[in-house]
Amino acid sequence: MSRSLSHQVGILIAGRMLTYVIMVFVPIVNVRALSVDHYGYYRQFHLLFETLTPILILGFPLSLQYYIPRAGSEREKSVYVTQTLVFLALSAFIAMGIYTVMGQTLGEGMGGMVRALYWRLCAFTGLMMMSDYMEWLFAAEQQVGRQAIYHMSFTGLQAAVVITMAASFRDVNAMIWGLTVFSLGRFLFALGYTIRRYRPSPKLISLRTIREQLSFALPVGLFAIVLILVNQTDKFIINRFMGRAAFAIYVVGAFQLPVVNMISMSVRNVIFPLMSQRQSAGDYQAIAAIW
Repeated sequence: MSRSLSHQVGILIAGRMLTYVIMVFVPIVNVRALSVDHYGYYRQFHLLFETLTPILILGFPLSLQYYIPRAGSEREKSVYVTQTLVFLALSAFIAMGIYTVMGQTLGEGMGGMVRALYWRLCAFTGLMMMSDYMEWLFAAEQQVGRQAIYHMSFTGLQAAVVITMAASFRDVNAMIWGLTVFSLGRFLFALGYTIRRYRPSPKLISLRTIREQLSFALPVGLFAIVLILVNQTDKFIINRFMGRAAFAIYVVGAFQLPVVNMISMSVRNVIFPLMSQRQSAGDYQAIAAIW
């Protein structure tokens, strides 16, 4: 068992590390291709997206890792996938409402960015939210190879789009258009895979299963909200009190390679679905052995 688990974890770690090597080139190219003001717009765009997404989606995508492995039938799996899709779609509409309020009430800093990029910001956020579950779904299916390929392919493609648009046009508007098209492609892939594999339908949803999934997603999501607010607070403070240009410079200086997180997440993605299966069977000795 240990060799099998180690092999699976190794595949995920290798995939994530390769992805982050590619991601290193994104700020290197962007700071040379864009003006400080344009790079500030780009980083504000991502700051809003990276902060709002985990707050709104709670733990619904992650909950698939718990419920899919222990589901007794394909229909039961489809229930949890359908509920996740519906919740993510509702979250996307809420995000659009929040952006609308921000654009109407905030000043020239973050509010100016929202007004300038409003429709693309809404489209990118919504489409990325509604496809955010795919990596967790592959993990829930215990398809480690697919998960690694998916992560490398789409994260690498996103980096390639940003680098290509920045180097070719040297304009933040072109970059955001490229990201919007990319998010549409990611969403269509997720939708096609999900329909073919699970055939989701609103008729499958019940109040009992919604409460059941919420019992997992809510506490996990609340913890994620606390974590994201702690990690993003410094960026909002710099952006608010020092302006867009200073924020752009600060983000470059604060760029990180989360090596420890890559390892821990890879381990978690492999062992969590296995532990869920063992818990469903009441085999707590196997859970302890896996842990």
